Amino acid sequence: MKKLVFVCIFLGFVTQAFAQISEKQLMGTWKYTVMTDQGPLTGVLNFDEKEGKIAGEVVSSEGQSWNMDSLELREENIVYFEIVPEAETFVSTLKFEGDAFEGMTGPSHTQFTVTGERLKE
Repeated sequence: MKKLVFVCIFLGFVTQAFAQISEKQLMGTWKYTVMTDQGPLTGVLNFDEKEGKIAGEVVSSEGQSWNMDSLELREENIVYFEIVPEAETFVSTLKFEGDAFEGMTGPSHTQFTVTGERLKE
């Protein structure tokens, strides 16, 4: 009996360790903060479905917006996308855990730390 309980608990932990974020879990609005040399930049990430595929948009607190290109859900809850503000490609790689995320973003020559959380509706 003890072995059965141990196996059930172990399988529960293993299942959580290999769980992937789904498109449905990603949908919605997420607040972000990017820490730059000039101070923090803030805004929101909007994820929704367009034409049967996941789509996203970055909206800065100043009201600028960019569509996410090459948006992918990768292994280990990683979300990858690119945006092109001012003719320079910024690459973002974010790791989502529950209602929060952290990662890196920026052009190829400089990367900045980014953190965020889901906005409750």
